Formats: sequence, C-alpha cells, structure tokens
Amino acid sequence: MNKVLLVGNLTKDPEINYSKDKGVPYTKCTLAVDNKITKVTHFIPFVIFDKSAEALCEYAKKGSKIGITGYIKTNSFSKNDSTIYSTDIIAETFELINYSKKSVTTKENEKLEMVSNYSIPF
Repeated sequence: MNKVLLVGNLTKDPEINYSKDKGVPYTKCTLAVDNKITKVTHFIPFVIFDKSAEALCEYAKKGSKIGITGYIKTNSFSKNDSTIYSTDIIAETFELINYSKKSVTTKENEKLEMVSNYSIPF
C-alpha cells in the first residue's frame, strides 16, 4: 500500500501552472507539518493536479491549514553520466481545515464538494 496523509499549513499562496504537453493544470506547494513529539516542523513539498489544483489555488492561501491524501512517486533519470533519483508526493485530494463556510456561496460549496470527490485518472 502506498498512501500519504498529511495535515499542515501552506507555506505560500498556491499558483496554477499548466503542463507543456497536455495543458493539465497543476500546482506545486509545500506543507509545514508539525511533529508534536519532537517539536520539529517538517517542510514537505507536494504536487496536485486538475480540478483539485484549480480549487486549491482558488480557495487556499499562505497559512491555510489543509489535509492532503495521496501517494509517493519515485523517478530516476540520467544526467551527466550519473543517475538522479527523485521522490515526490502526489496529492489526490485535499481538505481545507480552517476554511470558513460563511464566505462560500452555495454554488461554490457544490464545486468544493465535487472537487473533493474527484479522482485522478492515473
């Protein structure tokens, strides 16, 4: 099983980007996650795609407390006769933890519910 669950605060405002090949929306963010036992904060980068990325950019900002669920993806490639390895966290869903529903209209709330049920096709 490959599953990641994190709760923390965004370290900056998320910005939407689009993949060069297919124009898929995505955003790369960093989550500040506190370790209650060691009193250390870990800064964990992640990427989120499609409608979830668009919703995150629309409704979250620096300091927003969110929860993400996703998986770890590893990759490797050759550069200058050496192999480079990377480990990425791919967020499939997110939840705004400290979001005030008072500021969301019914139509926007329906959009948020639809995004939270959205599943990445790969």
